[in-house]
Amino acid sequence: MLKCDDDNPLSIEALVRSPSLPIHSTSNHGAPSLWSVVMRLQNEIKTLKMDMKHLQLQLNDEKQERCLAIAALQTQHFLKDAKEIEAHRLLVEAYNEAALSERTCREWFQKFKNGDFDAEDKYCSGRPNIYEDAELEELLEEYSSQTQKEFALTLRVTQQTVSHSLKSLGIIHKQGFPVKNYLKTLDWEVLPHPPYSTDIAPSDDHLFWSMAHALLEQRFTSYEDTKNWVDSWIVSKDKEFFKFGIRTQPEKWKKVVASDGRHFD
Repeated sequence: MLKCDDDNPLSIEALVRSPSLPIHSTSNHGAPSLWSVVMRLQNEIKTLKMDMKHLQLQLNDEKQERCLAIAALQTQHFLKDAKEIEAHRLLVEAYNEAALSERTCREWFQKFKNGDFDAEDKYCSGRPNIYEDAELEELLEEYSSQTQKEFALTLRVTQQTVSHSLKSLGIIHKQGFPVKNYLKTLDWEVLPHPPYSTDIAPSDDHLFWSMAHALLEQRFTSYEDTKNWVDSWIVSKDKEFFKFGIRTQPEKWKKVVASDGRHFD
C-alpha cells in the first residue's frame, strides 16, 4: 500500500527497487498483465481512501500529487520496458480524474530517472505565496479554460486558496470555464448576496418549493423509486415553468439591494 502520512514517510527509492505489493504475472513472458496492474492500482487507491476516512484526514494537493506520482513510478516499474505514455494510460484507467496529467507524469519520471527521489515540491517550502485576487482575475480573463490546479501552479499557491478566491469573487469555475464570464455574454448582472437565502434562490424558492408540494402525497419504498419520480417530475416541466422562476427574480433582488447583501428571513 502507498504510505502518504507524515508518520510513515515515503521512501521512493525503496519503491523503485522493491514495489510494495507483488503483481502476479499472467503473460507468457513473465510480465504483469494489464488487468493485474489496473487492479492493483485500484485496490491501492481504495485502501488509501479508506485509511483517510478512518483517520479523518484529507490529503492536501501536494501530498495527493506525491502519492499519484509514486503510483506512476510503480506502474512503470511493474511494466519494466513500458513507455511512459502507457504507464500514464494505466493511471488514468485506475484513478480516473484524480490521475496526474501526462506532462506531469513525464516530469516525475524524469526526476526519478535522474536520481532525484525528493517527492516534495520545491516551491512549496517556506511561507506560502501571497497574491491579490486581481492577479487571479487577470489570469481568468486571459486563460479562462485553465483548471483551478493550473491557476494554483501559476500563482504558486494551493488549489484550495484559488477555490476560496473564486468563491469570494462570485465566480463558479466549472469545467475550466468561469460561469461569471458566460453570464456577461447574456447581459446578466450578478449581484452580491447572502451565502444562503432560500427566498431568493430560484432553485430553492421556485423549483424545490413546487416539488415539495408535489411530494406531499408521494410514498417511496426504494431509492430507485424516488430517483425515477424526481426525474419524471423535472421532465414534465416545460420551459415556461423555469422561465417564470427566473423572471420573478427582480422583485427578490430588491430585498438583496435593500439589505446590502446581508442575510434576511
